[in-house]
Amino acid sequence: MLSKSPSNSGRCAAAVVLSAIAIFANARVGRGDVAFDVEFSPGTDVLPFSDALKESVSAATGVYSTVFKDAATIKVLVELDSEATDFDLGDSPSVFAAGVGASEEQPYVDVASALFADAKSPHDFDSLPLLQTGPYLEALTHDTSLPLGDPGVGPGGSPEIRIGSAAAGAVGAKAEATWNSVLKVSRANSKALGLPVTEDGAPDIRLIINDEALPSFDYVRADGVSDGKFDFQAIAAHELGHGMGFVSGVDDVDYAGIGGDPVSPAPDNPLDLSGMAVFSVLDLFRTNVVTRDPGIEFGQPEEGGFVLDWRFGPPPGPFFKPFFSLDPVSFDPPEKVAFSTGAENGDGAQASHWEDAPLGLMVPDLSPGVILDLSDLDVTAFDVIGWDIVPVPEPNGFLIAVLGLGGLSAVRRRRFA
Repeated sequence: MLSKSPSNSGRCAAAVVLSAIAIFANARVGRGDVAFDVEFSPGTDVLPFSDALKESVSAATGVYSTVFKDAATIKVLVELDSEATDFDLGDSPSVFAAGVGASEEQPYVDVASALFADAKSPHDFDSLPLLQTGPYLEALTHDTSLPLGDPGVGPGGSPEIRIGSAAAGAVGAKAEATWNSVLKVSRANSKALGLPVTEDGAPDIRLIINDEALPSFDYVRADGVSDGKFDFQAIAAHELGHGMGFVSGVDDVDYAGIGGDPVSPAPDNPLDLSGMAVFSVLDLFRTNVVTRDPGIEFGQPEEGGFVLDWRFGPPPGPFFKPFFSLDPVSFDPPEKVAFSTGAENGDGAQASHWEDAPLGLMVPDLSPGVILDLSDLDVTAFDVIGWDIVPVPEPNGFLIAVLGLGGLSAVRRRRFA
């Protein structure tokens, strides 16, 4: 989502109490097997540019329904921040929108089995060797249960810990717990994987738009995006992408941790996350090289020296950002695409994004006048977490330049969240 709150996009699966809003505007979009059932709240229906907003949302859903072919219907509720009594984007027009996805707690072994069963593309088959055998995942993360002032909190903040079988007996480590055996999977992502979902009539994704930001959007980008305006279709598609599974539980760790210089607690600290479903399917591909203490041997995969990296950052000492990669052994930088590392204690951007670079739709920043679209990298990430792509005659390379992304270096950028 686009928000000044550093916790929400990465925490899109947190429990949500839906607003009691009468829905009377409805649109349905679907060109392949993936369909979007979109409902608009009364507030969006009375806007002077209501029709343009709805057409732009429809175009945003079409971005996905033309690329993915899963037999799934994704329910979307579009509402204004002023109507969402359980959600507050704040008063700043620089906070655009939020994509809040309903979630399901899915055992890792079930997710892994579904990924194997769902594998169809070359990228799918490349990604399968990266999956650990389970049922308990091995990873690096932080112990956020300690408050500021606890002897275990050092000058670097919340201590790094290892979780998984290799961590058995380690001080502060949880060898077997919910957070490394049960994943927090967005309901839309669960549908793509054929996993069980809760049928409660609630939307799979809530697209919440900041009332204060409405005048700053360009809703019709066919003739380009006006100077000083922001591509609303890109904003809507970006937030839908979070609801479809492009999220990281590292945002929860970041929001519950202690970091900075001088160190200070984030809003949720202290909070013991070990008994919760925290991490996402995308986090199964959030890796790093084991190059610094504690230098633990992990099982993913041993020959490559990689480890699941669920830390916010940067922590003390030499640091390599966690990256997305489908190559378990190569250390060739072009094949390692970095993620952001946290709004509270990391690089300033929520972990549920690529790093701040021209990589695709799921980057943390958007500049005025820029048109932003899905890149091959975005599609690959969605592909390996369970979405089936529509074959194209000549697929482009692993990374592709996105039209207009040079503008991401502009001074007046706004941050995706």
